[in-house]
Amino acid sequence: MLEGMLRDRLSFRRFVGLELSNPPPDETTFVKFHHRLREPGHATTLSDAVLDHLREQEGLVLHEGTLVDVTPHQGVQGSGGRRTGLGHTEGQGATFTKKHGRACHGYKAHIATNTQGVITDHVFDTAKGHDSQHMDQLIEEEDQGVYADRGYLHQDCKQRLESDSVFCGIVERLVRGPSQLTRKQVEHHRAGAVIRAIVEHLSAWMKHMGYRFVRYRGLASNGFALVLMVVAYNFKRCFSLVKPVICARSVCAEVSQTNDDPNKTGRQPTYLL
Repeated sequence: MLEGMLRDRLSFRRFVGLELSNPPPDETTFVKFHHRLREPGHATTLSDAVLDHLREQEGLVLHEGTLVDVTPHQGVQGSGGRRTGLGHTEGQGATFTKKHGRACHGYKAHIATNTQGVITDHVFDTAKGHDSQHMDQLIEEEDQGVYADRGYLHQDCKQRLESDSVFCGIVERLVRGPSQLTRKQVEHHRAGAVIRAIVEHLSAWMKHMGYRFVRYRGLASNGFALVLMVVAYNFKRCFSLVKPVICARSVCAEVSQTNDDPNKTGRQPTYLL
């Protein structure tokens, strides 16, 4: 796929620094490069470097509230090769879970974003693990507010957030006794739904881009594929957030030049490349 895009699009060639006379890398080169990045454990290095760039170079505020959501990824169930002794194609680490009463086999991608939609942390795990197990890692440095679905709620986390004066926007679920939520709880859920929609749009984008299914066998390979998706999405999101700032800076610079030059009476159009 990457090889075909490099052959077809000049913009892709310019991005990776390939001249028209240079042949694009073949698929084997991409696979080997993917393996060399994954084996030394550079997944965290890549995601942290992108976040540092967005924070320092682009001036984006990354700690103003954390939104958490989970996206299931369907894995390969295999062809029963274990029984025949001829090998199998089942994904290593893929497990079963239930979602809306239906059995799902594969993995889960736990994503944490800020209120601007920038991914700040992520965890890729098997499907059977409970969502609340990863909540502490995803909100480790948050000091403003936390928003998530009811699957991430556990009492220890809620009490710790309240003791640290951090707003707890996690959806509460029914416990034994009452048959329905109180009016205060319903209003609390409605107020947080608008904010939670930001991370839910990201989950919808992942599914639209084909991330309903995993492409590799094994937890490590698919986890690293998620890291590459996170890096690409953060850059994509950065362009949408920084573009108005670039436009404003360009206008201010041109106005300043017009004021300095008495021969200039107007402003030329601004083009954003």
